[in-house]
Amino acid sequence: MDISSLVSSLPALIGMLPLVMQVTQLVFQLFFIWFFGSVSMRGYRGNKTTMLKISGILFTGALCFFASASFAGFVPFFSSGIFSMLQLDMAIAGIVVSLVMAGALSLMTHQQSAEKAEETIQKLMRKVAALEDMLKNKKAHLTETEAKSLAQKAMEGFKALGAKMIGNDYEVSMSKGEEKATVVLDMWDGEVKMEMKHEAAILQFLKDPEKVAGLVIIAIIAISAAILFEGFPNPMDDIASMFGMSADELGDLTQSMADSPLLQADIPEGCVSPMVFTSYYSQLQDKDFLLDHVYENEAVAETVRQNCGDPDAMIMVEHEGKEIVIALIMSEAKVAYLTDGVFCMCVDAGA
Repeated sequence: MDISSLVSSLPALIGMLPLVMQVTQLVFQLFFIWFFGSVSMRGYRGNKTTMLKISGILFTGALCFFASASFAGFVPFFSSGIFSMLQLDMAIAGIVVSLVMAGALSLMTHQQSAEKAEETIQKLMRKVAALEDMLKNKKAHLTETEAKSLAQKAMEGFKALGAKMIGNDYEVSMSKGEEKATVVLDMWDGEVKMEMKHEAAILQFLKDPEKVAGLVIIAIIAISAAILFEGFPNPMDDIASMFGMSADELGDLTQSMADSPLLQADIPEGCVSPMVFTSYYSQLQDKDFLLDHVYENEAVAETVRQNCGDPDAMIMVEHEGKEIVIALIMSEAKVAYLTDGVFCMCVDAGA
């Protein structure tokens, strides 16, 4: 891309800077939410359907992202300067919170953990032995009476009311005063597969200290994050602070730059871009430099006079083998420049 094409695209690029920053921030936020949620859900021990996995990742990820903004200030060495602007403090805080969240979910779902391989092998060996005994002694599956007896042994104090066969299992209804329960056992070898008391789910949950501990941990994270939350970081604020201004002031500056006549105007053929003057900024503030480069030429002065106004002073500099004349029209607060004698542009410096 040549310089003229680059300069012509600068207004659009500068004007889009705030939008680009917002879109970039949104992309990073979505990435953090999904990443934090994926780490957290590794602690979930139950079977994860696709819908449960996605909803769990989004929920835990959003909570961890919210908490990361609250706890970012406690991350040593990464809570200020360039690290904060790159949001490394939030990333580290979010990872720590995600790992704690994974531990909490593991506690809350500990009874749903997958069976270990050695346990599965032992169970299969017992079933094979039971089947061999049945074939050898020509036994049938358990009777209803036998199933009820085994269920009562499994849940001491409860009385078996009835047993019904469902598939390869017996489902035995149990009672102990006002309490009701169900025992599911294998119809062939009598293995107890499940003991379930019929009580409110909240009561079952509260009776399990590990589940309660997991819930308390998550509650502490959520409450602490809400108390400490001061808003999500804005990269524009960090960038603006580097220049000693607010985000609003930086936005106004980028807009004024995008609207600048130097960027909006078409550059005549043969003229250098007005952006080259940025490299001479310090020299143009130096009186000695200005005095050494004073330029006088009536024909050039007349060209400036016709296109911009009566010049009060002119200086000439050489840039990449081209002679550039800069004319100052103080009375009208205008600046004009020529390249190799070709008039290029008149800019209202007071606009």
